[in-house]
Amino acid sequence: MRPASVASLLFLLAGCARYRDFTLPPPAESPSNPEFHWTVLPEPVLRRGQPGEWDSVDALNPSVVLHDGKLYNFYSGYDGRVWRTGLATSADGVHWVKHGPVLEPDPAPSSNPLLTRGKVTTSRPTARL
Repeated sequence: MRPASVASLLFLLAGCARYRDFTLPPPAESPSNPEFHWTVLPEPVLRRGQPGEWDSVDALNPSVVLHDGKLYNFYSGYDGRVWRTGLATSADGVHWVKHGPVLEPDPAPSSNPLLTRGKVTTSRPTARL
């Protein structure tokens, strides 16, 4: 490795140091050592969209929430120009129905101070699925 490559690698690893001890709490009302069973599938369960669709280049970063017996997958999609957050739902975690983007940047620059610097402020404290 060249010295610049080593420095870049060390910087990358150092950037994750504050998360090295991160652990998730055990699921509520579950044994302290839950047993997980994995099935390897030949294809991703949530695929990229067709050419020209909002998630045609990338579909990644899933955040799955179980609500009223249904799985809600908020994921990042990229069409080669703009990143958006989309929604897909599933009853079993394998078969997903895409509902399209639910969050995307406004094409016009905002002068609203509540929507700048990557932060959104709202007066409503709760959100409903």
